Amino acid sequence: MAENRILKEVSLPDGSRAVLYDWMDAGRNNLIIQRPNGERIKPEPPFLPTDPAEDCFVSVDWNGEALIAHSYSCYRTSIDPLTCCSNPDRHGRRH
Repeated sequence: MAENRILKEVSLPDGSRAVLYDWMDAGRNNLIIQRPNGERIKPEPPFLPTDPAEDCFVSVDWNGEALIAHSYSCYRTSIDPLTCCSNPDRHGRRH
């Protein structure tokens, strides 16, 4: 089995890394937060109203305060790097 292609890696202040994998390889939940201790956590993306299984992350960046990700369904989401909970911007407003 081929490895999932990494689209982007972002270093976080606590030493963790946010790794965005190609959704064509990894499937819907394609963002992983890798802790320095080896723990791997997958934040859930916001979802398409018609089919939640179809949504995935398409970009991720650290803006100095928060991990910001965009989803295929056009949601901008901030992800708490400590809890890995995602919060769609303004209650799911699309950009």
